[in-house]
Amino acid sequence: MKLKVGNSHPVRIQEDSKTLQDLLSYIYPDRQTVLFEDLDAFLNVLKAAAKYQMAVVVNTLTEQVTSSRLKDNVTHQPLMYKDPLRVFATAKHLAIERLSLITREATLTIDIHSKTIRSTEASTMSALWLWELEDTRRERWKWLKDRCEAAPCITSLYSTYHHVYAYLGGTVYDTSSAVFSKLSCSLHDNKVTLARLLERIKEFPCPKSIREIDFHLELKCSRCGDAATAFFKRICEDYEAKFGRV
Repeated sequence: MKLKVGNSHPVRIQEDSKTLQDLLSYIYPDRQTVLFEDLDAFLNVLKAAAKYQMAVVVNTLTEQVTSSRLKDNVTHQPLMYKDPLRVFATAKHLAIERLSLITREATLTIDIHSKTIRSTEASTMSALWLWELEDTRRERWKWLKDRCEAAPCITSLYSTYHHVYAYLGGTVYDTSSAVFSKLSCSLHDNKVTLARLLERIKEFPCPKSIREIDFHLELKCSRCGDAATAFFKRICEDYEAKFGRV
C-alpha cells in the first residue's frame, strides 16, 4: 500500500488498507474499536502496532486476545486459544513479554509438536523458545503430579471419597450416610480408567484441560464422578492461585 502526504513522494508500507483501518480504530476516538474474531486479522494489526511502536495499542490488543468474550449472551473463550502456539511465537518475535507469558500457559492445552497446527510464526521459533515451552510443561506436570498423589488414580476410589471429604472440609460427602454405605461400584478397585485420565492430564497439564474432562462420563458413575470432580476442582483452584488464571 502507498501513502502520500502533501507533495511528497508516496511512502510504501507493507500493511494493507484493512489492517491500517483496524489499527487506526484504536487511535481515533470517533471510531469503533475493532473486536477481532479472526486470528489472522488480529495478528496483522498486532504486528503493525508493534512495528510502529504503539505501546498502548499493543497492551490493548494483548488484553483482548487473552480475555474471554461475551457475544449474544454467550461467553466465548479467548481468541488466543484458536492457535496459542502461533500467538506465543508472534509475541516472542515482537518481544511482547506479557503476551508471551500468558500464551505460554495457553500452549499447555495443545500438542506443540503437531505438524497440523504449525504456522509460519511457530515454524520459525528458536530452539530456546521451544525449550521454554517444554520446561513449562515439565514444571506444571510435576506440580500436578505431586498434588495428585492422593488422587483416585493412586488409591482406590473408595478411599478417595474419605480423602475428598476431609480435604474439602467435610462439605462434599458424609461417609456415614446410609446411601453412601449401600451403594456399590465396580470401579472402586479399578484404577485403569483413572490412570488413563491422569495420562491425559500429563499431556495437557493445565486447569483448562482438566475442566474439559467429564469425570462422570469417563468413570461411568455419578458417585465416582462427583468425587473426582471435587478433587480436581480444588487442585485447579490451587494451580491458578500459584501460576495465574488463563
